[in-house]
Amino acid sequence: MNPVHSQPTGPPLPALVAVLALSLFLSGFCGILSELALFNLAETLLGGTNENLTYTMGFMMFAMGVGSAITAHRWFRQVAVDFLIAVELAISLLAMGSVVGIYMLAGFWPGAAPWLIWTFSPLLGLVIGLEIPVVMRINESLGLRLRPNAALVLAPDYFGALAAFVLFSFWLLPELGLARAAWLGGLLNLAVAGLVLLMFRWQLRRWLGACSAFLLVSAVAAGLGWELSGLMAAAERLHYRDGIVWSDETPYQQLVITSRSRPGNPDYRPPEARTRYNEIARVGEVALVAARWLHPSRCPEDVRLYINGGLQFSTCDEHRYHEMLVHPAVFLARAAGPGALRALVLGGGDGLAARELLKYADATVDLVDLDETIVELFRDDPRFARLNGGALSDPRVRIVIGDAYRFLRETARRYDLIVMDFPDPHRTATARLYSLQLFRFAARALAPGGILATQSFSPLYHQQAFLVVRKTMAAAGFRVVSLQVPMLTFEHWGFQVGSTDLPARDMEARLEQFQPTVPTRYLNRAAVQAAFRWDKEWTLSEAELPVNDQFTLPLLRIYTQGLGRPQEARD
Repeated sequence: MNPVHSQPTGPPLPALVAVLALSLFLSGFCGILSELALFNLAETLLGGTNENLTYTMGFMMFAMGVGSAITAHRWFRQVAVDFLIAVELAISLLAMGSVVGIYMLAGFWPGAAPWLIWTFSPLLGLVIGLEIPVVMRINESLGLRLRPNAALVLAPDYFGALAAFVLFSFWLLPELGLARAAWLGGLLNLAVAGLVLLMFRWQLRRWLGACSAFLLVSAVAAGLGWELSGLMAAAERLHYRDGIVWSDETPYQQLVITSRSRPGNPDYRPPEARTRYNEIARVGEVALVAARWLHPSRCPEDVRLYINGGLQFSTCDEHRYHEMLVHPAVFLARAAGPGALRALVLGGGDGLAARELLKYADATVDLVDLDETIVELFRDDPRFARLNGGALSDPRVRIVIGDAYRFLRETARRYDLIVMDFPDPHRTATARLYSLQLFRFAARALAPGGILATQSFSPLYHQQAFLVVRKTMAAAGFRVVSLQVPMLTFEHWGFQVGSTDLPARDMEARLEQFQPTVPTRYLNRAAVQAAFRWDKEWTLSEAELPVNDQFTLPLLRIYTQGLGRPQEARD
């Protein structure tokens, strides 16, 4: 006999169906929320490549199909409400512990980060895939026919997925952060498990076991929620060699500042900074190699800024980077004629490039950065404002919070100098900042004789990416001179300086006469002359490399794969 009709004291049919529909809505919500959190975590741990969509969303959807297919097995012929509660509790546990668990394990074993994400994503999808067929069978036992049953099962799941996408972008991530958002999603699934337990209690085969499991998971959820901030802080410390003095998770990126003066995790080596082996000599198949670590610390007072886990600057040598980025370009822009220097800095919310520009008494600076948090930090916090000499509070600096791409596209101003100080193209959003379209907008925003300068990664370890930026600038109408500077933390770094008016030979001839007119710590004539001279192994040939169009973004793939010289890729 149908259980519903044998239990007159049970809740009415519409209430039971509503509870099952709610469980699917929140299951769809929790699943997508967990995958979005995993995708954002993967951008921090692995870099923001499009492949991460496959490893998170793609694997999850495939595993959902596998989970649904499994329910056709004879083991699932008699599916009880107990099983639905177990599925809900499993989803809750996986969702709540996903971010903090993977982040902490990746701190202990950095090389395992890809496998942790690639394993967890399909595991969650597998459990979610079990839920829909189980709910359909319970609905069938309640007397629902196929058509209304399918509608009541699939529609709430899809609606929950949409709610997760919307809320994650506009509220959960900005307000709660990754770990807390994932925990909240799991908590909602736990609430559904409790509601199913209450409404279907007379159908449970193992009532005591279901209640015990629910109480146990509730205790885990409460403890995890109480300790989540501390656990994430402990996990974050594992990912940095020096102690963390400030961190924040903004809507756009994860920001961390470390200091050598505080203890951190001296044994941690990020994946991109693991051992490199230099071959010293070779006889036949026998090679003599020397091992070394990238990004070592060579100064006792070392303050570092990390964005999404990637090193942005170190106080050991940031002056070398910013002096080479700014002053050769200013020298070339000055050659266009007398007058005040109108400069635009794109990115550079730390104010360090603005600091170098403000050394020129007649300079005015427009600074455009997407993330207001980093601008406020380096403007208002005395600990970090001293690094840029208070540049962001200088009345000659106009700060614009917004997207650099959109600013260039819409501005009617013309600048003598544009400095692009963007993060490396670890992800789609930053690879777009080195696109053909953006360089074309930059060319349009330059005054006659204006100069564009951009950082462009390591010409030693990312030579192809370095050349892609050079070729993309040339395709946008720039004549380009490539510069390089030895660094203490990055080993070697590169820049591009471009003009739509001056030939490259003329720019090099003028740089031969470079003489700093403002105080510098590193830069002099010899350093600039050496910057655009390249050795015999460097051909500066980008003929076989693509232009970084914003609709294909080949730079993202080339950079994240760490490709060196073009001939290395062919070999």
